[in-house]
Amino acid sequence: AVLLGKNGNLYSFYKSGSTTTIASISTGGSPHFTDMTCSNPYNTSANAGTFYAYDSIGKNIYSIIYSSSTSSTPTATSIAGSVTEIISSISLSTNGSKLLMAGVNGTIKYSSSVSSISWNDYTNTIVPLPLNDIEQTATGTITAVGNDGTEWYSSNSGVNWQLAVNGIAIKLTAIKLDNTAKGLIAGNGGKLYAVNNAMSLAPTLSIVTTNVSDNLTDVALQNGGTKAYATTQAGKALYVSNYTSSTISATTLASNANGALNGVSFISSSGAAIATGDKAGVIELIGTSGIIINDVFTTPLKNAHFYDSNNGYVVDSGYVFRHTNNGGITWNVVLPNSSLPITAKVFSTGANKALVVGATQYVAQINNNAVPATITVSGITSNFKDINFNANGY
Repeated sequence: AVLLGKNGNLYSFYKSGSTTTIASISTGGSPHFTDMTCSNPYNTSANAGTFYAYDSIGKNIYSIIYSSSTSSTPTATSIAGSVTEIISSISLSTNGSKLLMAGVNGTIKYSSSVSSISWNDYTNTIVPLPLNDIEQTATGTITAVGNDGTEWYSSNSGVNWQLAVNGIAIKLTAIKLDNTAKGLIAGNGGKLYAVNNAMSLAPTLSIVTTNVSDNLTDVALQNGGTKAYATTQAGKALYVSNYTSSTISATTLASNANGALNGVSFISSSGAAIATGDKAGVIELIGTSGIIINDVFTTPLKNAHFYDSNNGYVVDSGYVFRHTNNGGITWNVVLPNSSLPITAKVFSTGANKALVVGATQYVAQINNNAVPATITVSGITSNFKDINFNANGY
């Protein structure tokens, strides 16, 4: 084994029987090592079992190799290929043939070989921007959108991300995709985009005519269909009859007279949707018609989710929860709890069941209309902003 000391020195660790020997590794100079890694020690392929350490003074990599399984003294050798950036961490691919380094100011350096290092610079020099919505399509594929047209995608369940080039510079507020990576992206200034091949470095975005200028807040796609709705900060609802068409336009529907529409969701297995918003804004949307179906007289409603065509829940940012079992025609009060923190999202897990998340690591289960039962979360300090499940209930 190899040890990295707080003083920046490397030490060999060798055990023979009951005798353990720790000794300084000779490096032929005065480097100061800040991180090290090892190619797969359980693999017998090329480079396996070799250690690599980064010298912050010479700004290059050293290889540390034990000549045999019985050797107690490894050999450290500097490898040509220095960098100018300040590096904080290094890592190897699982087969030990590729090297990655990360450092300050977003530095990312990559070499496809460790025996002959040639650094490729993958540093993203743009200041990281807020992300506002995220969507999963097929297994393991995820897309997230945010400010200044930011669109990221991952094809391996979020382990690695790539920045897409979409030609958009406005704030993107919401995204919904079907299982073919087609869908709609909503943004500020009344902008609505139809997107194809979202899981690529260059997704194809085309503008949808909306005839509105206020910011869009949410978008929803029909399950198993081609209809779509979007909502706006001015309380308007927009209808798209076929989001997969080559030429798309949106029709403006009934407005929430009391303020913004903050979210929209299709009722499962239905062409109808429910939009929620400020000051009792619960509107049923059917085609090009919008009907205020219930004034629930709450603070602004933030989120809605349906389990099937009849059962769903809505929440606001405080203590208000409503439950419907008839597709939104009527809403039942979920008993409040005055000690609840600020809530963010609700997810219907069954006909009369839901999970809700929010601030101060809050997670609670709702059974029918009973008081939410808090679920204890340990080891996490972050607030929760969203919750979702896959088809297997995970």
